[in-house]
Amino acid sequence: MNPILPLLLLALLPLPGSTPFGAPTTMGVEPGDPGSAQREFLVQPDPRGSLVAVTLLFPGGAARDPQGREGTTHLLGRWLEGEAGRRVADLGAAVTVEVTRDDVLMTLLAPPAAWRVALDRVEGVLSASPSTMGDLERIREEHRARLVFEGGAPVRIFELERTRLLAGPNGFQVRPIRGTPESVARIVSDDLESHLRSYLGVADALTVVVGPVAPGDVQGRTGIQPRVVSAVTPFTERSAQATSAVTSRAPTPAEHLAPDTAGLSQIPAPLRTRLLRAPGPTPDPPPLTGARAWDSPDRVAVDMELTAAWMAVAWAFPADASSTLLQFLAHNLLETLVPSPPDPGLYGADVQVTSIDGRPVVIASLTADPRAAGRWEGRVASAMEALAEAPPQGSFFELSRRRFRNQTLLSMSDPAERSRRLARDHRGAGELEEFGRILWQLSPEALAAAATAAAPPRTFVLGPLEMIQRGPGR
Repeated sequence: MNPILPLLLLALLPLPGSTPFGAPTTMGVEPGDPGSAQREFLVQPDPRGSLVAVTLLFPGGAARDPQGREGTTHLLGRWLEGEAGRRVADLGAAVTVEVTRDDVLMTLLAPPAAWRVALDRVEGVLSASPSTMGDLERIREEHRARLVFEGGAPVRIFELERTRLLAGPNGFQVRPIRGTPESVARIVSDDLESHLRSYLGVADALTVVVGPVAPGDVQGRTGIQPRVVSAVTPFTERSAQATSAVTSRAPTPAEHLAPDTAGLSQIPAPLRTRLLRAPGPTPDPPPLTGARAWDSPDRVAVDMELTAAWMAVAWAFPADASSTLLQFLAHNLLETLVPSPPDPGLYGADVQVTSIDGRPVVIASLTADPRAAGRWEGRVASAMEALAEAPPQGSFFELSRRRFRNQTLLSMSDPAERSRRLARDHRGAGELEEFGRILWQLSPEALAAAATAAAPPRTFVLGPLEMIQRGPGR
């Protein structure tokens, strides 16, 4: 035997701890690593998509900011967004970071051919040290200057008081997500690095991948079996069997009329379309028995010389209420409040679904002419009772449901927004609702049951109280 051959064979063997030839690499964790058991992947294949969206959800959010250093998570999110965006820019990718009280969502949007490399770079940022980045001080000072500039702005005062209304005056969530000029000035690079290590570990992230990606691609890169989420299918395609059954049916007695009258008497068959609504019985609305964030009404009014009155009216709902049903309820509430043609006394309105300690809350925010504010406050406070007693019926309900469907599907056509929605739905309920099926099961009875389950409202009013109370011509 050639004495050199054993040496060549030995050189081809992998070194201890190295990756064998052709073996898949992992994103952030190695298969068998203790951290890999904690990480969870969801994949929604979309072969028609042109971009891949990857959302990493980290629980906790701004609620974990250290006392006296409010704004830590927000400032860290701004640094992560800028640094990760810089690292993936040459790949045609982009990164956005959203910070709320409950979570941090880091979303990557990349071309299909580059999403793996881009995700590796994004996860590399999570392992970096903020103290080594020269622009950290610049980001902090820019953010602090922005807070100083916005100090005293009515919208910031309104946002803080509205949050206090929901959480209570001593509630932990009253602390501002973006911080204050004083709290941001106390934040140093060591605080951000400690926060990054403690709460934004890659192994703890729920990762959602949406786009032209096969589940095997994710498993091959991570060594983790992902959960596959079916694409959104609000319609069902008519099957060939159903079509043939319509075309091959036996003629009815009316079709045996005399030739001279048959053409006038026959009723044309409905137009056949490729997509039809899936028929099915509407289930009875489930009972809502979970705990609510509060059970008694409250009203807070703050006098401030403004040219408009700002108000917020919030209703607490049981913890087991469906998120889709509450979003549909918010949609109907907004349609009830905003008349057509618009009321000249109403400047703007918005209705959102939020949560307090994991329990859902629907909150309506309005700006109005101070002379009409009293009337609008009464109208908003009674809107929920009106929906409970007389929800839309018939064609009015169907039209409202279709508008809600169109608005939701339009927002979900963005793969980044869809990945964030899937991440939040999975984190909140643990199960992912099939939007199409749940949507068509919504009914006036379910809408009324949800409105009936609302707690008495809490109201906050900001503006010139004397003018609000006096009203027009008094």
